[in-house]
Amino acid sequence: MAEPPRKLPVQGLANVIARDNRNFAGFNGIGFDAAGEPRPADLHHAWTRGARAVYLHLR
Repeated sequence: MAEPPRKLPVQGLANVIARDNRNFAGFNGIGFDAAGEPRPADLHHAWTRGARAVYLHLR
C-alpha cells in the first residue's frame, strides 16, 4: 500500500488554492504581493477567521 502524502498545514493548502483560484482568495480576504503570491499574513488571518482546506487522497 502506498504511503499517504505529507500533510500540509491549512495555510499551505490555502496558499496553493488561492494562487489558482482568485475567488477563494477574495472570499477569504487573501491579498497578493507584487509577484502575484498570496500574502502570508493574509493566509494566517484567513485561517484564524475559519478558512479551511481539505486534501483528498484518492486510491
